[in-house]
Amino acid sequence: MKASTAHWKGHAEPETTLLRAFQARRLHHGWLLAGPEGIGKRSFALAAAAHLLTRSPDHRVDHFDGDMDSPSGRLLLQDKHPDCHYITLGPKDDKEARKAEDGKPFETARNIKVDQIRSLQKRLTVRPSLADRRVIIFDSADLMERNAANALLKSLEEPPADTVFLLIAHNPGRLLPTLSFAGLDMAKIDALLSEIADHGDGTHRARLALGALVANKANRDRFQALLAYAPRFAARRIRDLRDERLPGAIAAWQEIGALASRAVVLNLDASAVAFQIGSLLARLAPPR
Repeated sequence: MKASTAHWKGHAEPETTLLRAFQARRLHHGWLLAGPEGIGKRSFALAAAAHLLTRSPDHRVDHFDGDMDSPSGRLLLQDKHPDCHYITLGPKDDKEARKAEDGKPFETARNIKVDQIRSLQKRLTVRPSLADRRVIIFDSADLMERNAANALLKSLEEPPADTVFLLIAHNPGRLLPTLSFAGLDMAKIDALLSEIADHGDGTHRARLALGALVANKANRDRFQALLAYAPRFAARRIRDLRDERLPGAIAAWQEIGALASRAVVLNLDASAVAFQIGSLLARLAPPR
């Protein structure tokens, strides 16, 4: 990964949004850079990282303007800045890892692995060592395996101080809910939905726990996040079904979508809706 100094067309609005937040010292910890491949998301992320790591909020400009002649800038150009982490597909296996260590071309894995996230999280336990903040770029976040996504979600929900995540996503529909859902215990919601879809929840424990997470007006945002996420979760699960469960699973997905659509309009009880969503998901569980 090498820092970019290039400017581009078509990204003025997000660039201005990020810069204004930085200059106002109200920079959110997570930014999703979503869109088709080839539109410049990676260049945007690298230029943003260069600006955040080499400039102060008092540097008033209307575009990214990383100081690449500074010590930090030179380290970025050499891919050696200790506070800039670039997470992407690693080597496929140990053999390919040895090739990478020798500087040879290597075959990459199909997904970003949970071990990569755990290794990153260890680094996040200490403060930035050179800059005033740390920047972490995921290229791309929609290539994370499920365990990796869940691990990252925990960091996004409880972000380390002075850390900015830039999540590149070519297909954001594959992501677990982050950023706008950060801080809403979505990792717990995903875990409960997975438990129900995998095991059926014969004791109702998981469904009751799901209802408790969204009950009361104080959890209104979390309830709305569940309504947005549950149909996507069900759709992703039924893609892998090839047995007799498929027709019932498709019907359950359709019912979940319909329930989510009318829940807010009709002001339905949040915990009851969550319980019903869980009951519908239970149809996806293997027979016992």
